[in-house]
Amino acid sequence: IYALGITFYKLITHKYPVNERNYEAQRKKMTQLKCIDRPSKINNDQLWDLLQNLLEFDPNKRITAAEALQHPYFTSPEAIADVSKEQQDIASLAVTAEQDGDSTITEFDKDPTYI
Repeated sequence: IYALGITFYKLITHKYPVNERNYEAQRKKMTQLKCIDRPSKINNDQLWDLLQNLLEFDPNKRITAAEALQHPYFTSPEAIADVSKEQQDIASLAVTAEQDGDSTITEFDKDPTYI
C-alpha cells in the first residue's frame, strides 16, 4: 500500500514524497519526519487524506487496500459523478455475463467505479 501511495504521489506531483540518495538515508529521513508535508499541487482535501493514509509510515496505522477502495476520494458523490458511460456499459456487460453463467466475473467487474 505504501508503494501505491508513492506511485500515486509521484503521478500527481512529479516528485517523490521522501527523496533521498539511498535507502538508508530515506529510512533516516522517515524516522525524523512525523508525516509528509502537503505539496501545493494537491488542493483536493479528499485526495490529500487518501495519500496521507497510503503514506502512513507506521504499517500498523496504514490504510488497507480494502479501506483505500472505500475512501471518499473514490466513493463520494463527486467521484461517482465522474464515472463515464463507457464504464457503466462495461459493468452492465459483466452483470449480463455473470447472469449467463460466466463464473469468472467478480464484484469489481460489475462495479463501474472499479473500471
